[in-house]
Amino acid sequence: MSEEKVKKYKEEKKNRQAILKKEKRQRLIARILMSVAGVAVVAFLGWSVYYVATKDHAGTDAQVVNIQALENFTSGMGE
Repeated sequence: MSEEKVKKYKEEKKNRQAILKKEKRQRLIARILMSVAGVAVVAFLGWSVYYVATKDHAGTDAQVVNIQALENFTSGMGE
């Protein structure tokens, strides 16, 4: 068992530089991807706010409702 551990340690020591480079590269790629995702979210939120603030409000005029019939009905109930 001890001999296997020694062989494993020697193998890890031999490949340590390659392993460290691979881990460093993976961390860098993860940081880049997370940054891109963060920028995409912020850009989408900014675009959404801009779109809502500048969209054309032509079809959203206030509606006029005639409630005279309702007023007549409610005033007639009090009598």
